[in-house]
Amino acid sequence: MKHCGIFFILVVVAVWLQMPPLSARAESDDWVSEYTRTSIAETIKRNTDGDITERNVVTDTKVLVRQKVTEVRQIDTNGIEHVVSRRTDIYDSLAPRVLPIETTIEKQLEAGNESLVVTAVTTIVTMGSTQTTTYEKRDPEQERLVIIKRVTKKIDDLGQQILSIETPDQFGNLVVTQTTTLSTL
Repeated sequence: MKHCGIFFILVVVAVWLQMPPLSARAESDDWVSEYTRTSIAETIKRNTDGDITERNVVTDTKVLVRQKVTEVRQIDTNGIEHVVSRRTDIYDSLAPRVLPIETTIEKQLEAGNESLVVTAVTTIVTMGSTQTTTYEKRDPEQERLVIIKRVTKKIDDLGQQILSIETPDQFGNLVVTQTTTLSTL
């Protein structure tokens, strides 16, 4: 009986090794691999003679984010459907509240051009008691994303919430343009 169990495990491992990786199996799910964490715990029990009596394998896979994609499609004069804009929201799946950690907006720059171009990205990064939100928009002159505003909320050692807003100066460097301190008594 124990030989059947070992044989079964070897067959499963052999089949798994022959399968292409997740990113090759489904291109639309490729983004998931970056946010997936897998831990494997194996427990082996032996009798007093040293023979294996039981093997317990626990595989725990967590996907740290979820993704929501919203597309707007229009029909052209030839009756062909085209995607004209796309919004991709990425959420932290482990957070107690559903808050997006990144939002990307893609649009057509020209009506006849079918390709979508990223026009805006909002990113929220939380590290400890500090949360930084960065707003980027596409600059038509430079044809790339530029930071238009960065908002940082943090709680200092006194328990005060400090909100600072940075915007680019004339040279494109971010400078603090507003600071708000909230104290509760």
